Amino acid sequence: MARFNVASLTPLAMLSIVLLLLAPTHASAAEPTVHRDLPYAKHADAAKNSTSLDLYVPPDAKSAPIVVWIHGGGWRHGDKRMVALKPAYFCDQGMILASINYRLQPATDYRGQAADVAAAIRWLVDHAAEYGGDPQRIILLGHSAGAHLAALVATDHSYLEAAKIDPKVLRGVILLDGAGYNVPRQIKEAMLPALKKLYRDAFGDDPEVWQAASPLHHVEEGGTYPPVLILYVASRRDSSSQSVALSDRLRAVGGESEAIGYADKTHATINREFGAAEDEPTVAAQKFLNRVLTISPAP
Repeated sequence: MARFNVASLTPLAMLSIVLLLLAPTHASAAEPTVHRDLPYAKHADAAKNSTSLDLYVPPDAKSAPIVVWIHGGGWRHGDKRMVALKPAYFCDQGMILASINYRLQPATDYRGQAADVAAAIRWLVDHAAEYGGDPQRIILLGHSAGAHLAALVATDHSYLEAAKIDPKVLRGVILLDGAGYNVPRQIKEAMLPALKKLYRDAFGDDPEVWQAASPLHHVEEGGTYPPVLILYVASRRDSSSQSVALSDRLRAVGGESEAIGYADKTHATINREFGAAEDEPTVAAQKFLNRVLTISPAP
């Protein structure tokens, strides 16, 4: 299965991918060392590199925090090369960026994709020291469908448990304009037929599956969750309502979360411009990272 199924892409999706791949380079003090196509898991029936990652490592990295980038694409499209300004930005901050591929639907479902994210984290925990990374300071960063998968792995602990990962290694989660935090609500209230179809294609017709796929429904009293920063496009009704609802729910059970909307961003630009100088979502994310990466995890 190819990472890009061009024939099935909408014009908007194709334009978004082209813009991401052609985005201008962030002005960097020093070029990172890039390690490409590192396999983090093996599946006999999986396409080549579908469970691999690219590591962008700053010069002289030593115990550097690791940011795991989870691309979007409606659970069916996308590739780890869709990084735009992120490698230069994070490496300039002294962080390692791990941009991951995960198996795309229909080769697996959302559960297999979340398991792939957890497997990538497991690999990074095991191999971080080889590349100058700190296995105890990992950040998840996802956009769109990738934001859904990041939120799901952070809230449904079964994925980390299956990969034998201590949840404390996740120091924080940054979500860029996702709208799949409450899948039943999204399917029932989606205004556009194409959007409703997107979610039904991704999650099927079983309400119990919708519930299990929803990060919001895994946030429970007594649960422990990493700090979550949710950045969303204010003009998108579904993203706005679901981002605020997830943040409110996390705070209601004693978690740490903030949701911030941006009126001047689109679903594409909040991702493509992340890492640019004076970009407001980037500034908010940097403040979040400065704080959570200096806090020791609770015992």
